[in-house]
Amino acid sequence: MNENHYDEIHVEKEIKKPDIIDVDIKSMTNNIIDPSPIGVFGLAIGAWILSMTDFGTASGENEVRIAWIAWLPSIAQLLAGFYDSFRGNVFGATSFVGYAFYWFSLTGAWYAARDVDYKAEHEFLYFAVVDICFFIFTIYELAFALGINLVLSAILFFILGSLLSCALQIINGISPKVNATFLMIISLLSFWFSLGGIFNGAAGGNLIPMGPGLWKWDEVIINLKKKQEEKLNEKINLN
Repeated sequence: MNENHYDEIHVEKEIKKPDIIDVDIKSMTNNIIDPSPIGVFGLAIGAWILSMTDFGTASGENEVRIAWIAWLPSIAQLLAGFYDSFRGNVFGATSFVGYAFYWFSLTGAWYAARDVDYKAEHEFLYFAVVDICFFIFTIYELAFALGINLVLSAILFFILGSLLSCALQIINGISPKVNATFLMIISLLSFWFSLGGIFNGAAGGNLIPMGPGLWKWDEVIINLKKKQEEKLNEKINLN
């Protein structure tokens, strides 16, 4: 065997050598399960705990609430958001990560103010400002969710009510039981959504009814693309 022939074989082996860069990333992300059941389960627990404290049926001590809210809803939703980002789900990633940061920030503020009576301090009006900001965030999240299913839309609708009642509780001093009612409804709907996500995902069908969306985003996107193509064709014909 001459030297040139050996070099050709050596080069061919190097070309066929498997490389991690050649792995199909898209096929890997398609194998990631839907993380929404665990993310919404975290919301169900957090909303239930807050509802109990606002109803006055459990301790309202900040340390007790922080123990549950910091580790369950925050971490569960943050992980769900990361997994949704790997799956290319912009809506899920934005929603879960956004609300996870809300829980993290809320518990951090509670911990910092654990020895302060925030009802007597005007500086704590920023709680109301944050609630209003997340109220705006939830409005366009709800607008998108209306095209997914009714249970998710209902959860976001009652989150709007909870955020608004929280802001009014700080500004006008309305009863915390108003927010507690919203939170309990959110918790129950979240348990249903989590249940549906597990059973429907495992069965590949609609075992647990979630309610159809008011419209289909796929159809909306197709119609938009058709209109864009029609406009392009009109410009081409004019030229």
